[in-house]
Amino acid sequence: MFLKNSINKVRAFTPSIVSLIFLLLIIFHYHLNKHLTDAVYAILILLIPVTFLSTIIYSFISISKILRKKDKLSFGSYVSTTFSIIILAYTFFSPYRLDSESLEAKTVLVGTHEGTQNFSFVKFRENKTFEIVSSSFFSSHWYTGNWESKGDTFYLTWDNHDFCKMSDTSIIFKDYLIPLDKINDTDSFNDFNRYFRIVDKEELPNLYKH
Repeated sequence: MFLKNSINKVRAFTPSIVSLIFLLLIIFHYHLNKHLTDAVYAILILLIPVTFLSTIIYSFISISKILRKKDKLSFGSYVSTTFSIIILAYTFFSPYRLDSESLEAKTVLVGTHEGTQNFSFVKFRENKTFEIVSSSFFSSHWYTGNWESKGDTFYLTWDNHDFCKMSDTSIIFKDYLIPLDKINDTDSFNDFNRYFRIVDKEELPNLYKH
């Protein structure tokens, strides 16, 4: 009997755990992407739609039972239902978004580059660090370091290795961030389009706006 009650309690609170996993995955997406390997990150990203759909289905079934008064829900089931509904309300309606990137320094400059099979962006932060992310499907490559600037010229010090579309010294020219040694070779749209275009962060995909 004790074992049966324990199993029932675990079952009752399992939907809450699933909803919590979904919430944590979307909140900590930035740091998961930054610090985990591509394989682990891909698995966790696939869990987002799975846990999200599970939360919706469980909430729908539980609400239907409550409205029909067909089955009496246990305390654990009520807790799970309430928690799941709160998570869904936050996901669909809340104008405020919890995001672990808010723990990082504020962004002062953003540049983007869209290739045929990948999307890249660079963020320069107030604490003089920068990050470049090049993403394609479930693969992301991160390049980080520190920066200084004088006027429109940026001087970069890399933590790992440099990125092909940036050099140790880059300059903002016609709203593009161009390696200094390439500036004289840049005179057409196609030439500019090979490098980062300075944008407002609202032009970034939703996952990268913060």
